[in-house]
Amino acid sequence: MADCGGLTGGPLDEWGQGASRVAPSLLERYRRIEKRTFLLSHYHRDRFSAMQDILLEDKNYFSAVFCPASPCDRRGHPLLLEYGIFMEVFLKDGPGYDAAAAALLYLFSEAPGYPSLESLRLLRAGDTFSVGNVLYEALWPEQKKYPFGELFAAAVEEMNVCVSSPFLPPEAARFRQWKEEFCREWLKCGEAPSKDAWERGKELLAQLPVLREELSSMPFAPDIREILNRPVTRSAYRWEADGASLVFHNRRVMEASLDDIIMTGDATPETFDQIAEELYDAYYIFKAPHHGTASSWSHLFKDILKSHILISNGDYHAAGGVCMEWAED
Repeated sequence: MADCGGLTGGPLDEWGQGASRVAPSLLERYRRIEKRTFLLSHYHRDRFSAMQDILLEDKNYFSAVFCPASPCDRRGHPLLLEYGIFMEVFLKDGPGYDAAAAALLYLFSEAPGYPSLESLRLLRAGDTFSVGNVLYEALWPEQKKYPFGELFAAAVEEMNVCVSSPFLPPEAARFRQWKEEFCREWLKCGEAPSKDAWERGKELLAQLPVLREELSSMPFAPDIREILNRPVTRSAYRWEADGASLVFHNRRVMEASLDDIIMTGDATPETFDQIAEELYDAYYIFKAPHHGTASSWSHLFKDILKSHILISNGDYHAAGGVCMEWAED
């Protein structure tokens, strides 16, 4: 299963409560399969909200869960992860809170509905994984020296500056230390999952409520909330989260075949510019990125032959309808 939204919406802080987002028939349909695998393309609610419901129903439903690694900039800073931390600490109980942005923090959670260390693997460009008899290769996201956009990078840097003055209360220094260690343990699990990093990550995650209470009244807290609530910041985050989608295709053994499938999440045209040389000239199934909307169309797609195009869209398409280029293709 690659991504799993749901039948209904609902706030992400109410997982496990209220109406389920999964049709019971869906779980039963695939229960006869011996090994079930889930792959998350990126941390947006329409990609994983129902996956949480499935794991709440049966924590062992999936034998393996693949998620994208959190990419780092040229300094080694995982900016998407840092953004999620600021969101969770400073905006958790306020308007504008985006649970999807903070979702990747909770990979360390022991709560029902989250994968365990034994089943979880974080993928980045160059990693391979098998499903059935097919070997797949991750093309994106690049783990190191990731090309974050200037607007998003500047917003995260501005928030870091807010907590970096030596004249601030000691709580600011404790938060910086906590954030650095949390990011370090998260990245360790992405490179080579270890029980030590996993356990330390859970210990750090458990400290979040205390941190939130300590920092909510700090003099810099309103400034960080203002940065997070800027429309330009929120748009930049969504674009970066889309652009860091896990893109993968099968590794060809000899020649083109019915196994030639590419899955693209919500990858942006800039993503495909980065991986252009690794794309095949033809695919049996090509999953149109970002619901087949105009924002996802890349000029590269014109030169790729496709037997089938998979478009996830419908009556409710907040990102827009299917663009004419896909219709013509």
